[in-house]
Parts: sequence; structure tokens; C-alpha cells
Amino acid sequence: MKIRLLWRLTSLSVSAMLIGQLPLYAYRGYPPPVVNIPGIVAPAEKVTGLVTDSQGQPVPGVTVAVRGTSTGTTTDEKGRFTIQVTPQQIIVFSYIGFQNQEIVYKGQPNLSVTLLASSTQLNEIVTVGYQTQRKVDLTGAVSVVSIDNLKNAPTANPIQSLQGQVPGLIITTSGDPSGAATVRIRGVNTLNNNDPLYIIDGVPTKSSAFQILNAEDIESIQVLKDASSAAIYGARSSNGVIIVTTKQANVSKTVFNFSSQLTHSKYVTAPPLLNTMERAKVQWQATINDGLNPDDIPFVKYDWGRNPDGTAVLRGITIPDELAPGVPSANTDWFDAITRPGLIQEYNLSLSSGSKNGGAFMSLGYLKDNYIERFKDFQKLSLRVNSHHQFLDGRIKIGENLTITNGINNGDATTTAFADALQLQPVLPVKLPNGEYSGPVNGSFVDHPNSLMTLDLNKWDQVNALNIFGNVYANVSILKNLKLNASLGVEHANTEIRDIQRKFATGFISRTVNSLKNSKSEEFNWNLNTTLQYSLDVNRHRATFLAGSEAVRNNYAINSTYKENFALETLDYFVENAGSGNQTVGGSAAGFSLLSYFGKVNYSYDSRYLFSATLRYDGSSRFGKNNRFGTFPAVSAGWRINEEHFIRDNTRIISDLKLRAGWGRTGNQEISNTARYGLFETYYGLGAMPFTSDNGTAYDIAGADSGPLASGFRQIQNGNDNLRWESTTEQNIGLDVGLFEQKLTASFDYFNRATKDILISPAYLAAQGEGGTQFVNGAAVKTKGFEIAVSYKDQVGAFNYAVTGNVGHYLDRITDLPENVVHSYPGNSEQTILGRSMNSIFGYVADGLFQNQKEVDNSADQPGKGIGRIRYADLNNDGVINTLDQRYLGVAAPLYSFGLNLQGEYKGFTLSIFFQGVAGISVYDERKRFSDFTDLWAGTNYGKRTLDAWTPENTTSTIPAVTLSDNNNEGRQSSYFIASGAYVKLREVSLGYLIKNIRHLNPVRVYVTGQNLLTMKGRSFTSPDPEDSGYGFPRPRKITFGFNLSF
Repeated sequence: MKIRLLWRLTSLSVSAMLIGQLPLYAYRGYPPPVVNIPGIVAPAEKVTGLVTDSQGQPVPGVTVAVRGTSTGTTTDEKGRFTIQVTPQQIIVFSYIGFQNQEIVYKGQPNLSVTLLASSTQLNEIVTVGYQTQRKVDLTGAVSVVSIDNLKNAPTANPIQSLQGQVPGLIITTSGDPSGAATVRIRGVNTLNNNDPLYIIDGVPTKSSAFQILNAEDIESIQVLKDASSAAIYGARSSNGVIIVTTKQANVSKTVFNFSSQLTHSKYVTAPPLLNTMERAKVQWQATINDGLNPDDIPFVKYDWGRNPDGTAVLRGITIPDELAPGVPSANTDWFDAITRPGLIQEYNLSLSSGSKNGGAFMSLGYLKDNYIERFKDFQKLSLRVNSHHQFLDGRIKIGENLTITNGINNGDATTTAFADALQLQPVLPVKLPNGEYSGPVNGSFVDHPNSLMTLDLNKWDQVNALNIFGNVYANVSILKNLKLNASLGVEHANTEIRDIQRKFATGFISRTVNSLKNSKSEEFNWNLNTTLQYSLDVNRHRATFLAGSEAVRNNYAINSTYKENFALETLDYFVENAGSGNQTVGGSAAGFSLLSYFGKVNYSYDSRYLFSATLRYDGSSRFGKNNRFGTFPAVSAGWRINEEHFIRDNTRIISDLKLRAGWGRTGNQEISNTARYGLFETYYGLGAMPFTSDNGTAYDIAGADSGPLASGFRQIQNGNDNLRWESTTEQNIGLDVGLFEQKLTASFDYFNRATKDILISPAYLAAQGEGGTQFVNGAAVKTKGFEIAVSYKDQVGAFNYAVTGNVGHYLDRITDLPENVVHSYPGNSEQTILGRSMNSIFGYVADGLFQNQKEVDNSADQPGKGIGRIRYADLNNDGVINTLDQRYLGVAAPLYSFGLNLQGEYKGFTLSIFFQGVAGISVYDERKRFSDFTDLWAGTNYGKRTLDAWTPENTTSTIPAVTLSDNNNEGRQSSYFIASGAYVKLREVSLGYLIKNIRHLNPVRVYVTGQNLLTMKGRSFTSPDPEDSGYGFPRPRKITFGFNLSF
């Protein structure tokens, strides 16, 4: 104690004597230097501590070092460490994937250190194209995804949680409980399939394998966006690549993890419709506008008359007690009738164990979604197992990854019930007094069945999907820097669909014959890839050389049966042999093969100058014998400007500054497996239907008038031996910036992409007869855009926070189409799609409403025009409204997509707030047909907006006067239905807390998460949700309670 006190007093005295001679470091934010006085050595003190991550989990293997010395250690499997430190020395904690943490030692004997994950850590290792690289050495446009955002709320498809998280990654979702999603990387690239390629643990797939993964099993996700980074995958990479790596065994200890989530969901985007009295009022007004007698309207009795000036006045409305004998009148909210509060349960259990020579990981997950639509639910059970073993001191490693998932979607697989609920009149009851379902009683009602009855009748429908996905692999270190890797991957997808149509009779509509349709599709893929990699590190030169080959085989088959007339309507009786009516069977099979050779070179000089080159040679069975193989090269380079002496020696503000540029060519083979063939089919025929011809090829050639018919063949497609790859060439230039030791990071990319030889099947002259269809290469598309990502992370005392934002922009245009294909796209004889986006919307221009007879008389010839009706613009000023008075009205794809993520952590509490949105998109608001009009569909309900429709007393309204007859053809595609689809949504808010000091448990995280909490949209879009302008599954609001624990 005396020695320590003497040392402290000596240090203070020396500091006081030298304070006038020391440089002032505090203004730059650095700690003062340690002053070494000759002959005086500070005694080292023993310090112990614990290192955890932001979730309170111990982090083993963290490097703990004393700056400026050789003293160092690492944390053990429990995250603990012991080290000798002198007061005022700086202890540095570093670990791959986390931000470095520095602590000035001030005599405290125990330290508690929290490391924050950092997706921008320069030395982070990422997976790119059959190998791994440091993120700092990347020269292509590669985004590394933070997987923390995948786990806060339940989802059947983890990729839905990436919406708005990655610049350039555009994800379109629906409320479908099975988790369907459309993924686009940098927009659209072709007139055909624009889906990206997925690589899961090294196995490529274009199917839904990524969607069936459990979010809890995902370790990392990388998105390869440009051709220079994706070209290594050649023929299937023109739409970008998403690489997924799943969790592996923990080699340092045995860990159990369990998580549970319980979610309440609610339907909050129902369109505002009229109740019974409101609909009667609007119908009265429509009848008056049409000059008809409201007393002729069925069921409703009106108390009305006219003022002295002839203006009609409605004084009262009476709705009868019964619409027909036994059918009472009602005031039904049909959306309320078919929906319910939803409940989602999710449970995940995992076990990880291992040692220096191997390990195993197993997880089991279960999700059940009792959807907000009645009689509908979705269940998913997933099992994942992987293991690895090492031999000969780690020179040989073998392992496997296996995922088995079974997803069952029960109930109506269509959105018919939601579409019908929009149209059914509220005066109809859901059920009759006898408990049976009601239905339309006469022709004044739309001929759609009861929505709830539809769901009830279809509750036995089912989609049952079983997926098996995985691989076995071997990694061999032949020499010190020479490695051989081999992987055999398999994917098996088996989908069974059951569609039962039951009898019913409600009102005047019925189904008198019941039926069963069963279909089964089976897809099997295998993939074998082998690579040889050599690494070279000499002085300032570092290089890797990769060579490999890959073989892919795909087989797909589908079979279906159909049978009618079942005596009993119970689930177990609906089997084919129980039916006694008509029956049919069908089936088909196809497949394709790929054979590829590839190579890649990565080179770095002095960690400043980076270069990468790729070459892939692919052959596909889908193309003609003259063009079966394609070559796909790519080059890229990078310059780490911050490593130059003129920056490194003059400022410590810039921690990263890298300029990147790349060029590459990729391919697309996503067409029919039989596209190159001349095809003939035999078709027995079922007899000619009204207004159609009999296309059957069977004929009673012998004139026997009995027995089976001999069948011939008919041509359905011409072959093309010159069919070749779609080819996409892309240039990308990017800039990565890091400031203040990576507290502030930014990334910018600009790309220009051109696709040619797009595969199409053009129309042909009828004079050619049957079989004129042929696939050809004949279209071209160009796309350009940019992406920006910015992040700032810092710590103020015990409060850690991060702000991350991104924005992406793209614009596509069709630059070439064969002459006989141009008019298959929106346009007319004067304007074509060429030079415009493939998502362009074409139609008439609504130029307000006619306000008086003078305006009607002075306008162009427009059949059905009248006061209160839509006036269409005479664009060519020829005095007639016809097809030439149309123009391009907008683009149904966003010009901009963006996301903003706010995160904070304070003493165990965590808060994240995520906004996502799009801008510069036009949508066709299909629901306006019901919200604004009373004449486009007879016998339906109307939207509340019709209450504010144009009348002589309400001339400022932009909604056409209600009418019962569409004489003005106002259902035509026009700008009246086009609205801005821009929106900003508060996608998710999550609040969590870490409960520590629980015996035998690591810190337990509990949290509550809200999804789809707020939508901000433009006024021009009048429906509730800009993401659903039609009749899709609605996106419910969700509140989730969950916890994660481990031991």
C-alpha cells in the first residue's frame, strides 16, 4: 500500500512539473501520453474483466492488448480475461465483426466491456463467389446485411425483413401468411424472370429455398449487386446474387438457445364502404341524376319530392325488415365478417457444441399463423442440422448442412373473399335465421357468393410444401497455401395442392356439382462444384488464385387429377375413387443441365491497390446447338486512398477512403426448358365449346363410331437452333468513406447496365397456321441508377446509438424490340414503349369534370359525355376522343427506395425504429372502381367517397356524379385511376431489455415489437395502403412479445 501511494504521489509531482511542456492532446480527443521517467518503473496491476456483446452474451476469443506494449491475452470461452496493466495505459479490445473498444486503465480491478457489432468493420470477412475476402479488399458493389433486423418479429420468409435495409434491394411483399415476396436487385433487367440467384451455404438455387429458411438459423447475408462481383456465377447471375451463410457449431463450448414470440395481428386497412342507409341514399341520387324514378328501386322505400324549382329532395329512407321470405335485411360490414384478430406463435430451439476438431449445430423451429382471414392458417416446421470434423491437424475438414422444412397453408389460397367483400351489399345478412349462409336474392345484387361462406367452403383447401436442402463438403489443405474445396448440394421440393369445390346454394347462385383436384409437383436439383485456391503473400504483394468447375442438373415434374360428384362432403371422403362423375388426369416433366468452368484472381499491393478478374464459361441445355455455351468475363479495381502517405501521415480523421470501379458481363437462361425445340402434342379433345373450335387431334378415321379414337399430332412451337443467352453488361463505380475511426461511414455506387438478346416469343401472322410460336433473341433493355448508404455510430457515456440510412434509384428503358413485338406492349400507332420503362402505364388523360352544358357542347366528340361526367383530353386536337388521345401516364416501379434505421442502447435497454418508403412510383388504384363509381359493376356496394360525388350543389368535387349507367366509358384506363404510390411507413419499432444475473443463464432478452404502425402517403392515392392498390392479401398491424435465452 505504501509503495502504491508513493507511486501515485510521484506521478502527480512529475506531471505537475512537466505539464507546461506536454502537447495538448485533449482537443483532438486522444488520451494523454504515458510519461516514462528514467529510473522510475510503474508497478503493473492485475486486472480481470468480462467482455460481452450488445445482447449481454459473452464473447470468447477477443484480443485484449495494452497499446504500445507486447502485453496481451484473449478472452476465454466465458468471455473473461486477466491482464497486467499500469495505470493510465490504454487497453484495446478487438474482435472481427465488432467495433474496437479502448479503455484507459485508472486503477479499477474489474472491467466490464461491451463490444458493439459493426457491419462496416474493415477487417470483416465476407463470402463472395466460392471464397471469402476481407470487406476492405472488395472492389465490387457488395452489401453486407445486418441480420439483427431479422429476429425482432415473426415471418415465414426472412427476406421480407430486409425490405428497405439494403440500397438497391427492392422487396415487394404482401400479407400472405406463407411469406411470398418479390425480390429485385437494382430494378428490372429483362422482359423475363428478374429473380436473383441465391447461394445458400455454397449451393445455388433459383427456387424458394431462401424463403423456407428460419431467420434464427442465418449467420450472414451478402448481396452481390454489380456484374463484376456476380459474374463468377455466370449464366444465372444477371439479376444479382444473394449469398446466405447459416450458423455453424460453436467450437469452444456447448450452448442451448431458446426463443419464443407471440404476436397479435389486426386488419387495419379495410377500405371505407357504405352502410345500408348510405348506399340507399347514393342509389337514390344516382337514379335522380339519370332521370329515373327512385320508387322503382327494389326493397327501399324513399320519402322524397321536388322543390318548386324542380330540385329533388330526399326526406327519409325506409329499409324493409325482409328482402325475401326468410331473408332479413341487415347492415353488414363484410370486411368485419371475414376477418378476425390474428395470432402468430413462433418457437425456436438450437443446440451447438464442438471442440477443436469438430462440432455440430441443430435447430428446430415452429411457426403457426392464425391469419386475420377466417378459416385460414399457415404452419411451418423447420429442422436444420450441420456438423463438421477435422483431421490431420485441421488439414482436412468434412461437413454437411441439411435443412428440412414443411410449410402447410390451410384455407382459401386466393384473395377472392376480400374482392367479394368489397362488392357485396351491406343489406344482405351474413347468415339466415336458420343458420345457413345468405346470398343474393335477385338480379339487383351482384352475382358473387357470400364471402364468409366462400372461406368456409374452402377451408379444406391446402398447399403442403416439403423442402429438403443441403450439401456435403470437403476442404483439403494440400499445401500451406493451396486448398481444394468440393461440395455436392441437393434440393428437393415437393408441393401438393388440394382444391375441393363443395356444393352450395345461396340466393340465386349455386354450385350443383362438387369436385376434387389434386396436383403434385416435384423438383429435384443437384449441384457439384469443385474449386482449387492458392494464396500468395510476399512482402507487399497479396494474391489469391481460384479455379473451379460446376455441374447442375434440374428435374421437374407435375401431375394432377380431377374428379367430380362426391356423395358425401367430408374431408376424408374427398378422394378420387369416391367420386362418380367426370375425371381427368394430366402431367408434364422437364429439366435442364448446366456445365461451367470458372476462374478468379484477386490481387492487392501494399493494401492500397486492388485488382480482381473473373472468367466463367457456361453451357446450358436450354439453348440451341449453335450457341449453347457463353463466356462471362469481369474485371474490377480499387484504390485505398486513405493508405496513401499524403493522407495517412497528415490526418487521423479519414479511416477509410476507397475508390472502386468494375465492369462485367453476366447471363440469363431463365426461359422454358423446351424453348429451343420444335414441339408437337397429341390432344384427345373434349369437344367444341360454345364460340370455340375443337382443337383435338383424335379422329374416328375408321368410321367405326365407337371405341377409342386414333390420335395424331399438332405442332405448337417451331424450333430454333440459334437461340442463345441473354447477355448483360454492367459498369459500376463506387466510393467507400469512413471517418473518425469508422464512426461515420458512407458508400456510393453508380451503375449503368445494358441487356441484349432478350429471349421473347413474338406474335405471328395467323396465316402461318398452328405452331407459329418460336422463341428468339430480339429485345434490349438499359438500366442505370445509383445507391447511397450512410451510417453513424457513437457512444455518449453508457448510451450507444446508431443512425443508418440508405437510398437507391434506378430507371430502366426498353431500347430495342422486333417490329412484330412492339405493339404487344402499352402504346398505340403513334407512340411505342421504345425508350420507356417496361413498367410504363398508358391511357387516357382525365381533364376534370364537365361543370355545365356549355363545357359539354364546346368539348371534343366524346360518346356519353355530360354534366358531372369525366372529360377526357383531346391530345391531338382533332375534335374526337379516340385511341390516339392516350399517352404514357407514369411508371409502376419506384424511382427511389429508401430506409432509415435508428438504434439506441442504454444499460441493457435497446430501442430500434425503422422507416421504409418509396418515391417516384405511379400505381393503378383498382379500388377506385368501387370507391368512386356506382355504374361500373351492377349490384355492388359503393365506397364512402360517393357521398361526396359531384352534384349541381357540390361542383368542387372531383368525383364524377353517381349514375347507374356507364355511358361515358369511365372504366377505361385513364389518369383518373393513376395515383402516386409513394409512401413512408413506420415498419417496425422494437424495445428490448437484457435481464442479467439469472442463475445458470446468460442474460435473457425480452422485447416488444410493433410492425406496420403508421403509413404516410400522398393525397392522390385514396385507398388505405399504397402497397396494395388491387385485391391482394392485406398487411396486418402486428404487436409481438418475445424473449431469447441461452445457457
